[in-house]
Amino acid sequence: MNAISHKLTFPEASAHIVEAASWIGRDLSSLLKTNINRGNIFAVAPSNVSTIRLRDLKSGGLTPPGKDFQRNGMRVVEKRALDTDFAKVLKKTLESNAGAAVVGFDVTHLPDPIETDPLDLSIKPFGIFNATKPTPEDILEFINEYATAWTTVIMVVDHPTVARTLKELSETLLLFGVAAYDGESFIYWSRL
Repeated sequence: MNAISHKLTFPEASAHIVEAASWIGRDLSSLLKTNINRGNIFAVAPSNVSTIRLRDLKSGGLTPPGKDFQRNGMRVVEKRALDTDFAKVLKKTLESNAGAAVVGFDVTHLPDPIETDPLDLSIKPFGIFNATKPTPEDILEFINEYATAWTTVIMVVDHPTVARTLKELSETLLLFGVAAYDGESFIYWSRL
């Protein structure tokens, strides 16, 4: 499949990014809402997909159906080629920013952000991937560790090991990605 990053300029894309950030915390959501124009939003999708089709962020159908299988008693659809293309975007961002790392959040085990901001990262269900020479396959394996049945939230941040709170982590945000198109792909905000 020939996938590319399509630039999204419609308001629904910004709203989808900000909403996903709110699942993690107010600080991150506020930062993205305030700084959304200091970056661009893209969709990872096949090169032949129309702009009209890209506006429907919640519906699948960008790629042929994957095979269903069971994992831990849950129905899971086989990962699609677009996940690998998103991993390539993350790899390029890591290579362009020495000290950057991919951060994955398990959004099903997050405390209520309204009750916990600013959040101590030592209690947050998240992981950091910062291999020196990552392959897209390594990054995809990391992404899959944090993929849930209903969404995936991934960030690339600069020097995450020095951050003690979500607010500090958010201030170094380079890229914020969230599953879209019924989990078939991702849209992401990338700082200019």
